[in-house]
Amino acid sequence: MKKLLAIALISSTVASAWAAVTYNQTITAIYGSGNPNTGWTADTSGDIQLALRAKNRTNGSTTNVNGTYSFATAPAPRGLWNYEFSINSDINGTDPLTTYDYYLAADQDPSECINYSTSVVNPLTHWSDNSYGNNTTASGQGVEGAAAALASSNNIAQNSQNITFGDYPGGPQVLQPNATYNYELFAVAKGTGAGGTRLASVGITVVVGLGGAPCTDTDSDFDGVPDVDDDCIPSVLGGQVDVGSGPTSIANNGVNDHGCSIQDLVNECREHASNHGEYVSCIAELSNDLRKSGAITNKQSAEMKSGAAKSDIGK
Repeated sequence: MKKLLAIALISSTVASAWAAVTYNQTITAIYGSGNPNTGWTADTSGDIQLALRAKNRTNGSTTNVNGTYSFATAPAPRGLWNYEFSINSDINGTDPLTTYDYYLAADQDPSECINYSTSVVNPLTHWSDNSYGNNTTASGQGVEGAAAALASSNNIAQNSQNITFGDYPGGPQVLQPNATYNYELFAVAKGTGAGGTRLASVGITVVVGLGGAPCTDTDSDFDGVPDVDDDCIPSVLGGQVDVGSGPTSIANNGVNDHGCSIQDLVNECREHASNHGEYVSCIAELSNDLRKSGAITNKQSAEMKSGAAKSDIGK
């Protein structure tokens, strides 16, 4: 799937990015308890090893296909998955974490586009509850705390995070039934910043439900439906639905899969009816369909029919 970046985060300095990426690697999870050690997407460049994965929160599964982790749509408050990172500054255990700087970029765009514009952070300092250890630290035995106290004496830092948390880079995300998110973790020489030459770099993709909307599809009326699938541009949104005799009790919020609000559909009946009878029949059919789909109640369906009959549309 084509991915478009919201900022030029990847530049010509990233020649080594993902050159040594391997999938489904086993790396000891030193954070929390009962976490699996499998399913990591990792880059080992020189002595630096960086790894990312997404994990099913209910059963611990880290199944993926070449770094793409797929999950079913799940309800609030936290969805079905967490994204997790592992930083090892020296697989031989000599150089501490403070030898390099690290950056994690977290996607803020649920479509197939990628937006890292305000969400590139130093994971060691951004989170104060990382788990720290060394190459001999056993599963779940990392020491949790702040980088200032632990990074200089350890070579491994790990954490598990969720897109709905308040400390998600760039701000917490709203759960979407269908979404695609991307994550990148990279190391640079000390003090060179996020634009420095990457010494190691790894990325993963998380697909939720059917995945996000194609990046090439614009949404010119910002109703959440790409123009290619939108039959109502621009959508009429807000207020109460009016079938011609004043506002009803039906809120005109949201659109259907074709980008049309209830008011948009009412207006279509108005535009295509050659007389009052056709308009009333069209509204009756529409209200029945909306009732059957659960969008409105029986009472509101009757209200639409009554309001259409009282209107002067088509007379």
